[in-house]
Amino acid sequence: MSQRMKESLEQNKTSKSFSAYYEPMHELDYQDQDNRDDPISYLAKTDSDTMYLHQALQEPNRDQFIRAVIKEVKDHISRGHWDLVPVSKVPKGEKILDVVWAMKRRRNILTREVYKWKARLISTGGNKNTQSTIMTPMHL
Repeated sequence: MSQRMKESLEQNKTSKSFSAYYEPMHELDYQDQDNRDDPISYLAKTDSDTMYLHQALQEPNRDQFIRAVIKEVKDHISRGHWDLVPVSKVPKGEKILDVVWAMKRRRNILTREVYKWKARLISTGGNKNTQSTIMTPMHL
């Protein structure tokens, strides 16, 4: 039972018929509201075209996602955002950032046909640091 549902039931304890009706009829509504507290994870759960790398690599069009990952890395390197460094060459004590690949299929609104596969490399939330940092390696 969700927290919102518990709070609502607490407010309406006087009516037993209300809670007997309320619980089965509104549990899904409250779960949906709880899920929307984190809109990014809600979108990832409800949108089959938004996924993580490990999910994208299990899709039938995995080759398109791999091309999108390669393009994203090349774009970052060509723009001078960072350089690829082997883990063995990382100086001791240097912080290595955790990253997540966010994958997305773009579809034509009318035909629902996929026309683009996107990959974005995202640093996770606990990495806020202004000093030089190194991202974790990726494995395809």
